[in-house]
Amino acid sequence: MPFSFHSIIFEPPYFVSLQSLLTKIRINLVNPSGFLAT
Repeated sequence: MPFSFHSIIFEPPYFVSLQSLLTKIRINLVNPSGFLAT
């Protein structure tokens, strides 16, 4: 179970979306007004 969970999490599409989400959050922390724009 843990192994399949790991493979699902780290599959490219999910991993890329996770990366972009973290980047968005980081940008929002720096510039909160950008969150309202997007």
